Amino acid sequence: AADGHSLPESIAMVLWGSDNLKNEGAPIAQALALMGALPRFDSYGRIAGATLIPLTELGRPRVDVVITLSGIFRDLMPLQIKLLAEAAFLAASAEDEPLEQNWIRKHALAYQQEHGCTLEIAALRVYGNAEGAYGSNVNNLVESSQWTEEGELAETYTRRKGFAYGRTGRAVQQTALLQTMLADVKLTYQNLDSVELGVTTVDNYFDTLGGITQAVKVAKGGDTPPVYIGDQTQGDGAVRSLREQVALEAR
Repeated sequence: AADGHSLPESIAMVLWGSDNLKNEGAPIAQALALMGALPRFDSYGRIAGATLIPLTELGRPRVDVVITLSGIFRDLMPLQIKLLAEAAFLAASAEDEPLEQNWIRKHALAYQQEHGCTLEIAALRVYGNAEGAYGSNVNNLVESSQWTEEGELAETYTRRKGFAYGRTGRAVQQTALLQTMLADVKLTYQNLDSVELGVTTVDNYFDTLGGITQAVKVAKGGDTPPVYIGDQTQGDGAVRSLREQVALEAR
């Protein structure tokens, strides 16, 4: 909103396991903050789920966050997956909140009405690979030139990353739901947490952030969403457009 743009109703955010380990879960906290949620702990101090920040305290609408996980995140952080999934479900279930202040519930109810599914399914916002699988394969397709049109990259991404993780932590393939969620996305985002590696030096960013951006473009009928990088490597951090980040790394 600081650059003159209105708050986006829905964003797509990439979470890596390595980055969350290095910075003690800061990207997870970003996703929760956008949804207007906090972790809930049991009497032993362990993560037990999520709790919503009241709208009066939040002071803005709940942003709908479509989260895609790396395979490493899935393997190492099962409790955090349940935390994120419960935050989305609680927001979607907040019956006393006006839809103009709760975009997660707004979109979940619209999907539920159109497809006749449960609210539990319509509220699924955490996606990743099937158990035992890693990556979206977009980087391999590009490197080997084994694709002829952009739609193939998007199809590969959503098929590989179309497994939804709900409050139980179990993966269920929901590719069509992911594609519908991506059609509402206004921007894509990933944090940069390594001083040694930039978005132009390893193909992992192309595989994750590039893959979901391509999938959003196809889901939106050809409109490429803005892509942002949250650079956490210096000081308080800075959010840049992908173009700005690439230009910075090219110096």
